[in-house]
Amino acid sequence: MGGEFSATEYYIPGYLEADMLKEPDVCTDGLVSLQFSGELYLPSRGEKGDKFRELSAFYGDTYYNKPTYPGGPYVLCNEFERIDVISDRDFNDIPAGSSLDSVVELLAASAKPFIDSGYDPSYGWPDNAPAAYYRDGEPIMCGTAGEEGFSPVYGVLSDLRAEDLKLLYFSYVGCMYLSFLEEPAVKEHTFTVTMQDAAGRTLSCTFEYTF
Repeated sequence: MGGEFSATEYYIPGYLEADMLKEPDVCTDGLVSLQFSGELYLPSRGEKGDKFRELSAFYGDTYYNKPTYPGGPYVLCNEFERIDVISDRDFNDIPAGSSLDSVVELLAASAKPFIDSGYDPSYGWPDNAPAAYYRDGEPIMCGTAGEEGFSPVYGVLSDLRAEDLKLLYFSYVGCMYLSFLEEPAVKEHTFTVTMQDAAGRTLSCTFEYTF
């Protein structure tokens, strides 16, 4: 029956293989919400279902035995190795066209620690959520990213490793955010975000931002 919870052998009900980084949403609280599109693999019949089961086996998500619900949470199955941001104008001491990875922070969530631990719900949302995940006292990542199974992935881009960027939470209404840690003297910028994955894909987009 529709909407009922049921037990399953998989914690992750869907994997998105992103092939496009769409123009992000610039939020009123200074966050930049990254948006993706691509191929969604679900536990269905046919080639997409076969790909889903292949990914589940690869990540060790094959023996979850608690109730889940349809439609979430999805994750990105791209194994990202690097996220970078550049601007067309000087950003304080950083020249135009140079990496801003020391002044841009990623705010995301990953299911990998939960699956690797054998589904041990050790991370407690919202009580343990880092302060960076709140704006004006309200959480910026609500819903499934704040429930059992996801751990925060955050820090300046230069500090993040490829291992941190696996099985990132995905939602069509916002799933990860960039935050600038400085306000530049020059207020109007056109930024380019680039994400590279282990399969050799480069996802890129540009957006305008006025501080």
